[in-house]
Parts: sequence; structure tokens; C-alpha cells
Amino acid sequence: SLLDEAGALVENVDIASVEKLATELEKEKPDFVTMQKVKIDDAKAQATVIADATNAVNTLFTTPERTEVATTASRDAYNSAKTLTDSIKQVAAKQVLTTSLDQVNVNLSEQEQVVAVAQQETETEAQAQEQGEQESGNASSSSSSSSNAGHSNSDSNGSGSSSSSSSSSSSSSSANSGTSSGSSESEVDSSDSDDGYTTTNPNNGGTVIIGDTADDIDDIPGLEVGGAPWE
Repeated sequence: SLLDEAGALVENVDIASVEKLATELEKEKPDFVTMQKVKIDDAKAQATVIADATNAVNTLFTTPERTEVATTASRDAYNSAKTLTDSIKQVAAKQVLTTSLDQVNVNLSEQEQVVAVAQQETETEAQAQEQGEQESGNASSSSSSSSNAGHSNSDSNGSGSSSSSSSSSSSSSSANSGTSSGSSESEVDSSDSDDGYTTTNPNNGGTVIIGDTADDIDDIPGLEVGGAPWE
């Protein structure tokens, strides 16, 4: 028989021999041969699936014995081989190929883990570098702002010094002007005193020039004679 009760290809069956026998019986038992041909075609199709799956799994290993996973094995190739294997009806063939695929899956998972770790480290380093550049940029910006603020304060202090200098200069000018004016008045008083001895008239508050000395008061009509007149 080519197929078991579940309709799966019998393990290690010789399909070619069965097909030859059916051809020999075709004239004697045409109805029987017609039924056998249906089974033969089904068996051939299942054998093809097994062969394709086996070849796909073998490409994932360095040898047909499947003892070492090939470095060229990829996740896509594994997925394709697994799809073919899952479609196999024969339990024995499916189990053997599935075991081999499990070995490939473990190997690929380990490689993927290594790649994931390396990628994570690369991303972490990139983020750290980016953060460092940002912090450096912020520090430069802060330093520039502080420098500008310092120049502004310096300019302000310079302006204040200029105003203070101007104010001092103005005050100095005013003081010099006051000194000059005072000197002028002093000179006028001194000139007046050179005219002789003077006193104040109590009648009108005017200044009276008596003469060279106080004794000359006797010569002024209407004034009392004495050392301290009009007291």
C-alpha cells in the first residue's frame, strides 16, 4: 500500500514499483488500476513535498547529515523550510525535519541576540554622543550669554564713570567760578576801605567816609564827637 489509514505516504514505500505493477494490470483489471492511479498520484505529490522540504532543510546545514548549521543560514530560509515541513503528511519525515529545524532556530536566535545587543550598544553610544553634543552646545551658549552680559555691565559702568566725571568737572567749574566771584568782591571791599575810615549813618543807613582816621569825625557837621558815635 502507498498510503496509510490517515492518507499519509507510507514510510520508505517504492512508488515506482507500485506504478509499474499497475501498468501491467491495466488490461486485466482496468477499474482497479484506475483507483490505484489516484493513490499513486497522491503518493507522488507527497513524496515531492518531502523531497522539497528535505532539500530546504539541508541548505541550512553544512552537510546533508545536518550536524552543523551553515553560516549562510538565514531566518527567511528557515521560515521557507519550516513551511514546507509543516505541510508534510507523513509523521516520520515531518518529525525528523522538524528536529533539524529546531537546531537551526536555536542557532539563528543566538545570532539575532548578538546582533540585537550590538545594535542596542550602538544606539546607546549614539544617544550618549548626541546628549554630550547638546550639553556642550548649551554650555557654549551659556558662556556666550555670560560674556555678553559682562560686556553690557562694563559699558554701563563706563557710562556711569563718564557721567560722574562730567558731574565732577561741572562741580569743579562751579567751585572755581564761586572762588573767582568771591575774590572779586573781596577786592572791591578792600578798595573801598582804602578811601579812609568809614562808618554808617543811623539816619539813612548809608556809608559815611569820615577821613583817614576816626578823629576826623569832628569835621562832619551834625554828628556827635566821640569814639563810638550813634550808640
